[in-house]
Amino acid sequence: MRELALSTDQQTRQSVAGNPNTLVDVLLGLGAEFPSQLLDNPVFPLLLLENLNLVAEIPLPTLRSILKQENIPVYILEQAADQADLKVQLALVKNVQTPKGVLNRLTQSRHPQVVESAPSSLLLTWPY
Repeated sequence: MRELALSTDQQTRQSVAGNPNTLVDVLLGLGAEFPSQLLDNPVFPLLLLENLNLVAEIPLPTLRSILKQENIPVYILEQAADQADLKVQLALVKNVQTPKGVLNRLTQSRHPQVVESAPSSLLLTWPY
């Protein structure tokens, strides 16, 4: 699988990202390019159960990519809020599934762009 993940053929790499037999490090690396396949991979939820720190160990390019997806588990959104990375925090603010509690936490970010964006996201999700 490691060798197939390096293929120049996009379809091959995409298939490797969706294969439950793919090694974890290879899978997480391919997640940057194929976030939907990573999230839909049947082994991914098991990896999250097996390693409670997995979100912190996901490479930043992959985390940034999966945070832009609609079918991301709330647990990942909550755990990703601990990342100090600007692009991760902005992706959280833009994801409509991000819980209000996470958005509230992001109003305390060290990044001014995130602080400015988070309140407007809270207004968009406010239940009237």
